[in-house]
Amino acid sequence: MAIRRVEMAVLVGVLLVAVVGAGLVLGHGNALSWDESVYAVAARGMVTDSPVSGVMVYRPPGLPVLGTIAIITGFSDAALRAVAVGLGLAALLASWLLGRVVFGARVAMLGVIATLSARVVLDQLPLFHNDLASAGTLLLIMALLWHEFEVRPEPGRALLLVAPLAAAAFYLRYGIMAGLLAIALGAAILWPKVLWHRRGLVAAVAILTLVLVSPHIAEAMTATGRPWGILTMAAAQVNTSNPGEAAATYLRWLPSELAGRFAVVFVIAGVLLTIAVAIRSMVRRSAGPLGRRVAWLAIPAAAAAMSTISVSHAEARYVVFSTILVVLLGAKAIDLLFDWLLATVPVAQGARRALPTVAAVLVIAVAALTIGLTVRAETRGAPTGRWLRQPSEAIAAATERPCVVVTTMYPIVAWYSGCATVKPASTTPETLFSASAAEYWIMITSVDAERAADGMDAFRSLVTEPPFASTDQGRKYGRAYRAEP
Repeated sequence: MAIRRVEMAVLVGVLLVAVVGAGLVLGHGNALSWDESVYAVAARGMVTDSPVSGVMVYRPPGLPVLGTIAIITGFSDAALRAVAVGLGLAALLASWLLGRVVFGARVAMLGVIATLSARVVLDQLPLFHNDLASAGTLLLIMALLWHEFEVRPEPGRALLLVAPLAAAAFYLRYGIMAGLLAIALGAAILWPKVLWHRRGLVAAVAILTLVLVSPHIAEAMTATGRPWGILTMAAAQVNTSNPGEAAATYLRWLPSELAGRFAVVFVIAGVLLTIAVAIRSMVRRSAGPLGRRVAWLAIPAAAAAMSTISVSHAEARYVVFSTILVVLLGAKAIDLLFDWLLATVPVAQGARRALPTVAAVLVIAVAALTIGLTVRAETRGAPTGRWLRQPSEAIAAATERPCVVVTTMYPIVAWYSGCATVKPASTTPETLFSASAAEYWIMITSVDAERAADGMDAFRSLVTEPPFASTDQGRKYGRAYRAEP
């Protein structure tokens, strides 16, 4: 009973720290980034008459659907990101649950503390992205599968829950297919006989999953002519580097953007534990209970990471699922090391009883310091994105609807201006003014060249001086001009 109270206290404490940290970042007022704006525009367009610009078919609908909740507060940045914070807290709970069912209470507590302190988790928690939410859904699937195949005598009807969870993860993020396939691989390696014995139930899960994703398949057939067409389009958008470069970048990011200086210890410990258990299993020709537990996390972590690296450029959030799994493995490694030290190092009985408490306080203190420093770094200086947000909001305040803005930064400008946006490279002045709109705008920014705006010169002669809104933030600027035929 005592461990249960401590466990609940730690879990509640972690969630409270997560909420406070995310709240401080949200309060700083950073503008929505490119991907956040895409999903924000899609969410707003689902429940209002606002135009939807820059939302391509390869963008999954799950996050925008959940984001429609923000209509309660009028679709503010903070409201949308609060939705993401809620999804992030659910992911933290899923990481704790997976650690709990596979390794036990102590590892679950240690693991959820380390997971929150991981830089990629802290960075993603307050952002309107789909990576952390989809990863949390996969962790929940893994906890369910372990319970059904390892804890129960044999899997029951609860296994059917895998289908809606898998479909939810897929609709949240198409790239999560790598994680789903990695989990399937791990299950096939660990439980081949049970899977065959319960093949009827397994087939029911597969059929139900197919039914749930059939709307996507139908959309893909309509848009591309192939059931997997949208997935290949999504992969093509991120496949901008070779696997070697991506892998090297992730390794370089381990102590910084990916795990951070505290959680990197858990990552290293998790990798070492996996190697040690794999060697022991090969020597003994038997995995044993520990080997099976480690394999259940290590196989999906490795397979998902390798799949992601092979088809995409490096971004820390793309491997948040694998990172959390390796952190949990590291928590188990540190737990085993602690038990070994208690059993082998001669200390007085009183000191032996106090050591667990001292160790726990030390871990919590270091994790809290890491989290505090990360949040402080995120909230120092002026809010980011003002150079583009301010002129876009100025358009929103001054223009009549409907309105059109020519800009290379089309999702962000669409979100803050409320206007339809078009890329200069995909339109002409004649086409622009043929659109039915009350007002037309040109947004010239400091990053136009970076966005391959080879068509912007054709629109510069249409602007009216002086710019309606102009803002500078360092070397970045955004200037909004009314356009006249």
